[in-house]
Amino acid sequence: MKPVPVRVSPVNGESQAQPLRFPGTVRARERAELTFQVSGTVDKRPVKLGQFVEKGEVVATLYNPKLEPAVKSAKARLRELQARAGQATRELRRAEALHDRGVQSIQGLEQARATEESLAAAVETARAALAEAQQLAAETKLKAPFAGRIETLLIEPGEYVNSGQPIMSLSADDGMEVAIRVPEHLLAGLKPGDDLPVWLVRERGKARVPAKIAEIAKASGSAGQLQVLVVYLEDPPPPEQPVIRAGLSESPAAPPGIPVPVAGTPVEVGIPARHRDALSVPMLSVMRSGEGAAVFRVDREKAQRVPVEVVQLLGEEVLVRSPGLVPNDQVVYAGMSRLADGDKVEVVQ
Repeated sequence: MKPVPVRVSPVNGESQAQPLRFPGTVRARERAELTFQVSGTVDKRPVKLGQFVEKGEVVATLYNPKLEPAVKSAKARLRELQARAGQATRELRRAEALHDRGVQSIQGLEQARATEESLAAAVETARAALAEAQQLAAETKLKAPFAGRIETLLIEPGEYVNSGQPIMSLSADDGMEVAIRVPEHLLAGLKPGDDLPVWLVRERGKARVPAKIAEIAKASGSAGQLQVLVVYLEDPPPPEQPVIRAGLSESPAAPPGIPVPVAGTPVEVGIPARHRDALSVPMLSVMRSGEGAAVFRVDREKAQRVPVEVVQLLGEEVLVRSPGLVPNDQVVYAGMSRLADGDKVEVVQ
């Protein structure tokens, strides 16, 4: 009987198993949607998409015809109450002097004191109202809360906006992160500061981007709900300085290329398997029958059927448990349709 041609793959231990990859998009750690705290018409918007702005730089101005008159009204009200309060203070001093000479009654003195205290409180209220009106008037200038680049422009000059309506979004250039959603059981054993692999989607086979776990969401009461995990992408090391020898400048050899993703780049974050006693085999190597799941292990050019317990799917791999398998065993993943237990096999590339 001719040997059955098959293709094989090694059995990997949990530490060798490929991590499960979760998709995400790179975003800036420091980002904000900028809004006016008052409503009105956008008067000017001097910034452009992608422009870098400094902290405190005015990025838009608003026109509201009610704000300046409100400030003037609040100032006039404050001056009026201050004048009345000053008059009440002088009247209280006269009433105290008259009471000391026995001319003013105690009732008149108490009334003068109550009037003075009431107007003093009214002055404080008017002063607070003026501060509020001035603050609202100052809100017509929208300033960048930190240095960064304009990511989106949502409103054009001349458009009316409500208070709290996003005008544009701003993100800092330094410091990137990725947020993914992960099944709760995969978070066991993970903690902030742990290293995780990150790959660029367009360069899956190239170098991984160094990243560390920054935040892990707490488990919720809903069973099976995905939890949020945030990883910080580590900034690349600064370039080495040229070496000066005999008056000549020599550039050091460039380190192996590590991709530095920018905001908006699609990536994949790797989460390690959590089953320490499981083995990893190709999904195609697991066959199911009435006797249960099993794989064919190749030993001395013969196929041996080995029962397995499927623990978890990991993309194109499967985590299994079996006392008959050990790491580096060779299991068949192609050519099983014509294979039976004990058949002689020929491993092909």
